Amino acid sequence: MTEFLREWTMTLAGIIVFGSLCEMILPGGVYKKYIHLAIGLMLCLAVLSPLARNKSEIDTSFMEPETYAMLEVPEETQRNEVLRIYKDNLCKNMTEEVKKYSDLEFDIKCDVSEDDDSFGVIKNVWITVDAERGERLDNRCVEALKNIYGIDDGCISIKYLG
Repeated sequence: MTEFLREWTMTLAGIIVFGSLCEMILPGGVYKKYIHLAIGLMLCLAVLSPLARNKSEIDTSFMEPETYAMLEVPEETQRNEVLRIYKDNLCKNMTEEVKKYSDLEFDIKCDVSEDDDSFGVIKNVWITVDAERGERLDNRCVEALKNIYGIDDGCISIKYLG
């Protein structure tokens, strides 16, 4: 590629030098505008020569349908990554909120809507509590989650282990 660029710039420089020499050697007046026309055409052809030189070397893959399909994959991957980070942060923040009301060991998982009209709305929250028999999560925890995150009744499930 660098060899091609070097040859191309040398060709352009050669045409410019040749044009300057022709202007100095040939008499002015009537022929001057023809010299300018000829040199201008040669420069235009030299500038456009990389496009006409070898059509097989031109990368036309951007026109193929597979290329567009490849472009959609990163967008879907990015959307999934954003959802994963959002869910992780939601769970982390909910965990901190529940810790204000309880000393029990627990794990929180949540599910959010991926629909365009309700994107990111919390659909379900699952709390798994590792507790001794008889120990329960304080109801204030559930009420706090409902109020802070706008979670509907029945969307929070608590499972006790142990």
